[in-house]
Amino acid sequence: MRKTAVSISIVVVLLVGVYGCTAQQVIGALEGLSGGIGGRDQLGFLTTTIGSVFNATQDITDDQEYYLGRSVSAQILAEPAYSKIYELRSATENRPVTQYINHIGYALVLVSGRPETYGNYHFVVVDSQEFNAFAAPGGNIFITTGLLNVTTSEDEIAAIIAHEITHVAKKHGIAVIKSSRWKGATATILLKGAQEYGPDELRHLLSSFAGAVQDIKETLIYNTYSPERENEADSEGVLILARAGYNPWAMVSILERLNKVTSEEQKGGWLKEHETFETRIENVKKTIEREKLQKRPSSTRKDRHTTVLALLEKKKG
Repeated sequence: MRKTAVSISIVVVLLVGVYGCTAQQVIGALEGLSGGIGGRDQLGFLTTTIGSVFNATQDITDDQEYYLGRSVSAQILAEPAYSKIYELRSATENRPVTQYINHIGYALVLVSGRPETYGNYHFVVVDSQEFNAFAAPGGNIFITTGLLNVTTSEDEIAAIIAHEITHVAKKHGIAVIKSSRWKGATATILLKGAQEYGPDELRHLLSSFAGAVQDIKETLIYNTYSPERENEADSEGVLILARAGYNPWAMVSILERLNKVTSEEQKGGWLKEHETFETRIENVKKTIEREKLQKRPSSTRKDRHTTVLALLEKKKG
């Protein structure tokens, strides 16, 4: 039964997320499914499965988080500004920038509060001039070439990634759904007696599924998390940096640099609210002082960082 639930969840994620179907299109597919595989019982079971993923009164499981994150990731990559994956057409062994980012990411994950997820972490470089980085639930972490070009050291890249790893570890993306679309008794009412639902009720539920994915995507790309969650990601990110041997002060330096960036073309993400940067910087400094973290040299990593930025510049040219 568990395996069947997971399989059905994959179908829904593929329909709504990867293939960009609307709620109405999914309903049509499900109505066809109900006639061919198990009738209304199968459809009712499918509805219960989808609903359980987004029940605000229950903690989401790791596998449910993974399938949700895949759908969110697909929606992110459907955005024009983030639709081009860097080095995608290159052979696996010929993706130096992507491999570099993944080496940094996996080194940080190992010393994080959540070293493993259901589908493991994946670090993706997006060919975009936007200054942004974001993490989908379950461990898909994106960073743009634009933001990489702003960094002055590998430690600053590590600081950005450590921040995003914390968003995954603390399930901040899931919290966006719990505090908005699925808050209160609405979800419970939708779930009760799912097998008796007609097409209209099913359409409502699946629309909520698509809306939940949209909630997370909008938060990641155009809005921001609450100041409390951003501060938590900064503070825990600093600790991850120190454990991995990176300079914890890199979190301060990247925030200070981004705080000076002003561009009307840059919207959302790390540049959404400049006024919060000073507060975040002070929060990071307090964490470093409280934990008695020391500055670390990065001379050997400087060459790697310089090489990678040169590759980005070469391709851009």
